[in-house]
Amino acid sequence: ELLPELYMHFQSQNYHTSMYASSWFLTLFTSCLPLHIAYRVLDLFLYDGIEMIFRISIAILLLCKEDLLRLDMEGLLRYFQKEMPSKCETDPDYLVNLCVQVKYDQKKMKKLAKDYQTVKAKEQEELVELRRLRTENRLLRQRIENLEHESAELADKLIQGQVCRAQEAEDNFVIKRELAAIRQQELEAKNELE
Repeated sequence: ELLPELYMHFQSQNYHTSMYASSWFLTLFTSCLPLHIAYRVLDLFLYDGIEMIFRISIAILLLCKEDLLRLDMEGLLRYFQKEMPSKCETDPDYLVNLCVQVKYDQKKMKKLAKDYQTVKAKEQEELVELRRLRTENRLLRQRIENLEHESAELADKLIQGQVCRAQEAEDNFVIKRELAAIRQQELEAKNELE
């Protein structure tokens, strides 16, 4: 919105904001600006608060805009690491003045911050739900393993029971045959005795 040409150029080069701005925000510009300028930035940050970080970022991009528009992806990477600090060092007062002059819609920024907080809260809820589901999934897998183990034991018992019954049936058959043979012998012995 504030730098549409630069935004379009970065998009065309597939150069994302996180590729340069992350280190700016995480270090409050101490990693990318000469120390004496970084001190002034910290002073502005302490005086005006978090919104100054946004303003300084825009001011740096405004200051370097013409150079950035001429560069490709590799050039952009090199520029932000090597050339930008010296460009900012040539006139630190101009950078600070430019920073103070940056105007933006505070209501829109507050809305974006609120939207960001909403997205983060939703992500946190989803993360909690994901953890709960993973725990439930792990417990269900353990239960499945236990049930499979129990099922295997029951199947073994069933097979052993069937084998035992078959063995008993065979033993009964042999005993009945022997009993029948003994009865036949007894009957023959009675007939001979009579």
